[in-house]
Amino acid sequence: MYPYFDTFTFLLYLVMGIGFAMFVKSYTKSKGNRDLVRALVLFVIFAISRQVHYSLGGEDSYNYEMSFLSSKQELPDMELLFAYFTRAIRNITSSPVIYRFFCYLLIGSGYFYFIKTFCPRKSSAIPYIALIIPFILSFNTMRSSMAAAIILLGMVFLQEKRYFWATVFCLAAVFFHRMAALFVPFLLFYLIFKNGWLFKSRIRFLVIVFSIIFVSVFCVSLVKDYIILLGALDSTDSYYLTRNSDASILSASSYLLPVVLIGGFIFISRFKELYEEHPLLMLMVVYDIVIFPASFMLGMWRVNEFFYVARLTMWAILIYQFRFRFTPSSRQLVTFMFLGGFILWTVNRINAVWEDASLMPYLLNWF
Repeated sequence: MYPYFDTFTFLLYLVMGIGFAMFVKSYTKSKGNRDLVRALVLFVIFAISRQVHYSLGGEDSYNYEMSFLSSKQELPDMELLFAYFTRAIRNITSSPVIYRFFCYLLIGSGYFYFIKTFCPRKSSAIPYIALIIPFILSFNTMRSSMAAAIILLGMVFLQEKRYFWATVFCLAAVFFHRMAALFVPFLLFYLIFKNGWLFKSRIRFLVIVFSIIFVSVFCVSLVKDYIILLGALDSTDSYYLTRNSDASILSASSYLLPVVLIGGFIFISRFKELYEEHPLLMLMVVYDIVIFPASFMLGMWRVNEFFYVARLTMWAILIYQFRFRFTPSSRQLVTFMFLGGFILWTVNRINAVWEDASLMPYLLNWF
């Protein structure tokens, strides 16, 4: 019976994305944070109000809620902190809706606190239309979305130069979902490149970025087959590790295109000035670019979601600056071009993911 395509749900998701962008636009025009708080409230209410059954409300969401209900008797067979987080809430309540509330409060807090910290007032809100993509995907990938939110909070601490807490949060994320381990090395990446020498020239930038990509792909290709032969992974991880063995780069186009586009726009932008104004955000986006090929080879497609909000924030800055390359009379046309582009991309991604992730229809849970 489920899932099936539902026009109302499709339009609802798109309207929610536009709504998030409007909240961010209002935030950039105001002095306070009330609009981001309102967006967070809407985010949480929307997530907890959906019905969750088998193949409804997110493909894996039903399994998470079954694990929650049984966690008082048996600790979920998942990463340690997530398992104890689940049991702690189960000791308080037996309501899956309340459990969902705490989970999505964490996810939403990571998203919007990151935006509050990194999104400057002089930026475009257009890219945040696509914030609906990781949001609805979290209906399916709740555990990795929670890990991503914790990583984002760690980046907030890093921005504030609270290095101890940044490290604690990044390590804690690994114990919510092991895929977060790919982002712990970002702390080392930050220490190496935070002085800005990566961005001294475009030639240096290209040489270093492609060198890191080459080395990471080479290392992955060396160890990948040995890991499989040794049987070091369980059946689920082995499936993800082997699923892209014979895949072409075209099969990764939906993940590759955004990475290539943002890399290209950064490259043609005010390169040094952009880094000087937003150093940590720039390094996050560059790190996202360099780990993409290796993560694709490892079948870790969810890696795309971890710095998704960071990429949207960089787009917000790039679009705002890019508009000023044109005459005042042309800027409105440029704005509409970007608006149309992000709406089309959001429509495309919703259409691409809804069936596999069981995201339609969205039905209210009258609890």
